[in-house]
Amino acid sequence: MRFESDFVNVLYDADPECAVQMETLLKDSASETKVLPYCLGGKRGNAVFNINYDPYTSSLLSLNPKKREWYFYFRKHQHDYILGETFKTIERQKMPVTTLDFVIRDQSIQPPDILSIDVQGTEWDVLRGAKRTLDRHTVAVIAEVEFHQLYKGQKLFGDVSALLQNQGFQFVKFKKYFTEFSPYRYPIGLRGEGFQGSSDALFFKDIASVKKEKNLKKRTLMFQKLAFIAIVFNQFEFALQCLKEISSELRNEPNELNYQALTRMFAQETARVPKVFPPTFKEEYTFAQSRERFNQEATLEEGKERVVSASSMKRASDSKIEKLFRKYDLSSQADLIKKMRLQQEKA
Repeated sequence: MRFESDFVNVLYDADPECAVQMETLLKDSASETKVLPYCLGGKRGNAVFNINYDPYTSSLLSLNPKKREWYFYFRKHQHDYILGETFKTIERQKMPVTTLDFVIRDQSIQPPDILSIDVQGTEWDVLRGAKRTLDRHTVAVIAEVEFHQLYKGQKLFGDVSALLQNQGFQFVKFKKYFTEFSPYRYPIGLRGEGFQGSSDALFFKDIASVKKEKNLKKRTLMFQKLAFIAIVFNQFEFALQCLKEISSELRNEPNELNYQALTRMFAQETARVPKVFPPTFKEEYTFAQSRERFNQEATLEEGKERVVSASSMKRASDSKIEKLFRKYDLSSQADLIKKMRLQQEKA
């Protein structure tokens, strides 16, 4: 990936043996990588870590007994994944728990620009122990969230969202994939969809919160990093608003990193795009017409959504922005912004 050399990955794992395995696995990565053997939580102290039948479910929390019968069909491995089996605790280990704020302060670890958390039910606790970091440094968060209490006493998406909102973040979107659980298990031939149980939630630091940073150099970097992250997650307009806040500070520096070059050139190219917009609802309909939308006898014309085929995408030339994204190996972003452009341009 074009940007790997720009990244410093700091990973945490409660199991020291896993930390060593992760270091070995990532030793050839183009990014600088550190793996630290810490169990992160909401406060410092000691706790019992539950090592479960499926180690991926191991947690500081135990299975919610009300969810023992819940399951999902694991398509990749073609078996039923029953929580009462996979979340069953086989071994318990006492271990020290610390907070991200303490580790960063005590170990002089570089604070994260983007914080990604998947800790099996204690995401809210980790965030609670990172309030200083979230307030001063982090501009984006990805957290696994649940909509049902799979673990006893765990906080759900609403709790995580509220905590981050209080820290100056706003919810952006869920990743497209949701794990679906069925509370009742029936034979093959009688199964349908399950309850949406968990997903990864993306949060961005609110622009007004970033603007509170008084140090101009740090504020510029925070906005530029947030703009880059927004581009990666297809939030182009949010990225542009970030760059608008620092337009006077975007310069071609001698030691410019790849993400800085991309965001600078993105801002430059967008300034040359004609200011053409689709019509607004108010421009399309009078108030009287809008009130007739549910009148079956009304003759309001409904437009048809423009379908952009693969062949039309291929025939159409790339804009300079689309070429810029492809230059930096952001092909999916180039395809998306191109598709949106072709859909919304007047025929």
